[in-house]
Amino acid sequence: MKWFLIYTFIFPALSLLAQNHYYKFSALEGFTGQNRDISLFYRLNYTDSQSLPPDYENSIYHINLTTGTDTLFLREFQAGELAERVNSVRYWNGNPSQYIHCGAKIGIAVTGYIQRYDHQQPFITLSPISGITISRTNDSLIYAWDPLMRSTDGGRSWTTVNTNINIISVSPFNTNLILARGSSGNMIRSTDGGISFTIVDTNKSIRDFPEDYSPDGTGIFVIRQNVNGYKLFVSGNSGAAFSWTSIFESQSPIIFAHRENENGRFYVAAGSKIYTNGASPNSLILYRELPRHIKGLFAPASTGFLYAATTHSILKVNQDTIITVKSIIPDPALFSYFPLEINYKWFYNVREWDWSIPPVYREYTRKAFVEKDTVMGVAGKFFKKVVSVPYTFGSINNYYRIDSLSGLLYSIAPSYQEEFPIHDFLTEPGDTIPLTFTGMQNEFTKTVFDSVYSLTLLGNNYLIKSYHDIFTLLSYGQELADNLRIIYYRYGYDFGTTTGTLKGAVINGTVFGDTTFTGIEDEAPLPDGYSLSQNYPNPFNPSTAISYHLPAASSVTLTLFDILGRKVATISDRVQEAGTHSVTINTADTRTFADLNELPSGVYFFRLQAGEFSSTRKMVLSR
Repeated sequence: MKWFLIYTFIFPALSLLAQNHYYKFSALEGFTGQNRDISLFYRLNYTDSQSLPPDYENSIYHINLTTGTDTLFLREFQAGELAERVNSVRYWNGNPSQYIHCGAKIGIAVTGYIQRYDHQQPFITLSPISGITISRTNDSLIYAWDPLMRSTDGGRSWTTVNTNINIISVSPFNTNLILARGSSGNMIRSTDGGISFTIVDTNKSIRDFPEDYSPDGTGIFVIRQNVNGYKLFVSGNSGAAFSWTSIFESQSPIIFAHRENENGRFYVAAGSKIYTNGASPNSLILYRELPRHIKGLFAPASTGFLYAATTHSILKVNQDTIITVKSIIPDPALFSYFPLEINYKWFYNVREWDWSIPPVYREYTRKAFVEKDTVMGVAGKFFKKVVSVPYTFGSINNYYRIDSLSGLLYSIAPSYQEEFPIHDFLTEPGDTIPLTFTGMQNEFTKTVFDSVYSLTLLGNNYLIKSYHDIFTLLSYGQELADNLRIIYYRYGYDFGTTTGTLKGAVINGTVFGDTTFTGIEDEAPLPDGYSLSQNYPNPFNPSTAISYHLPAASSVTLTLFDILGRKVATISDRVQEAGTHSVTINTADTRTFADLNELPSGVYFFRLQAGEFSSTRKMVLSR
C-alpha cells in the first residue's frame, strides 16, 4: 500500500501557535450529537522544559465537523506555580454545550474541583478529582472520584460516599456498579453504589485506566498498567469474579474505542497500529497501521471509518484511505537532525568488507558537503544539492528537501521528475516508518526508529536518534545527531558490509573533529592489478556507479545479468586506458539505458571482462 495522505481542509492556525510554541496532539475523543453532528475533542500539548517548574499546556479544543468550527474548549496549563488540570469531561444528551468537568487547581494549595457548564464557581474538594460519570438512566445522578462522591441534582451539590477506595470507573448504565483498585493492586467491584467491595480479579496493577462499557452495560473494558507494560482486560459479565480476560498487551500505552452505540465492534491502538475484534469477540486482528504513533481514537456510529490523532495530525481513516482532517506545524528543531545549510561538510571513515573471491577489505575517507540550492522536478521545488565523494567511486550527487508541514525528507533523482519521501522526522521511538534513507519504496522495506540517547562526540554532547531498516536482502542502519546530521551508517548484504563513522564536520563555519581528506581530487597512482569494486549506492534506484581498475590498457566488457543468468544489457564494450574508471547506470535514462527502463526490482549481477581477467558482483535494484 502506498504511503500517502489526501488533504481535505486545514483549520485556521490557533492563536496559541503565534507565541513561538510548537504543539503536539496528545488525545482525541468524540461523539455524534442529536443532529448527527460529529464533535471531536482533542488536546494540544506543549511543555517548556527550560523553565522551572516547566511551563505546560494540554488544553482541550472542539471541532464541529459539520460547521467546521474549531475553538478552545477547556484550558489546562501550568505557568510558574499556578496550574489547572482537566482530568475528565462528560456531556448531557450529546450536546457539547452542556457538560461537567473535573480536575485539580494548583496554587498556594492543591485542591480538586467539579464544575458545571452553567456555574461560574466550581465545587472545591480537598484533593484532585480524577473522573466523573453521568447516569444514562437519570441524568441528574452523577458520580465523581476520588474520594467517591455522588450528586442527585446534576452536579450542583455533592455528598461523599467512600473515602478509602481508588476508583477506576462507575458504570453509566448502572451507577451501583463500580470498579476500583484494591490496596494490593488487584481489582475490586461494588454492586451497591460504592458502599462495599469484593475482589473480582487478582492480577496486580500500579495504575488503571477506565475505558468503556458496552452499550448493553454488561461488557466492561479496563486497561491495567504494571511494571511490564499495559494489558487490556474485558469482562462480559458486568465485571463479576472470574469473568475477566486479558485480550491484548503492549509495551506502548493502549488506546481503546467502541464503535459508538454498537455492542459488537471495538478498536484498540498501540504505537502506530490499530486492531479490531475479529470473528471471536476477544480475538484481535490488525485493522491498519498509521505512519505515526496514535494518541487517540474515535469510532462514530454507523460509519465505516475512524478518527485518529497522531502527534501532528488528526486523520479520518479506514482500511484503504487516510484523509487529513487537521494538521499543526511541527517544531523546526525536529529537522535539525538533518541540516542542509550550504557549505556544511561531513567527513567519514569508511570501512568495506567485500566477500568476493578473494575477499577484499578497504578503508577510505568519504566527504559530503552541501553545495548549492537547485530547482528540480515538475513542480519546480528547491532542493539542496549534497555532493558525496567516496574515495573509490568518484563524486555522487544527492538532492534533498525538507517539507516543514508534513515533516518528511524528500529526495529526487536528476533524471526523475517526481520526488519521493525517504524519512519522517515526526516519528517517535518504536515507530515503524514505511520509508527508508536508501529511497527504496515497496512493501518489504521499512525503517524502525529504535531509540534516542545522549552521546559525547567531537567534543560536544548530542542527542542521537538511532534507526535500522527492514529489508529481506540487506541490513541498513543509521544514527542522526541533533544539529550534526548522520554520524554513523551501516549497510550489509550477503556479499559485503560497509560502515561509515563521522570523524569530523564543518558546521556554520566551525570545524569539529578531524576534517582531513584524501580523495579523488588527489592524483592517484596506477593500480597494481585488475579489480572490480562493489557498485555504490547499493541497493539503488534509479542510478548507481560501478568502479573498476585496469593496470594496463585493455579491451573492457561490462555486462549486466539477471538472477537466472540471462544477459540484460551490455553496459560498456570498448578499449580503455590504464587507471581507475567509473560508469554510472541510470535505469531512468530513456536514451542511454533504454534496455533498463523496465527492469523490475530484484537481484542482478554485473561482470567485468578485461583481457584474461573476469570478476562478477551482485547488485540490488529497488523500485
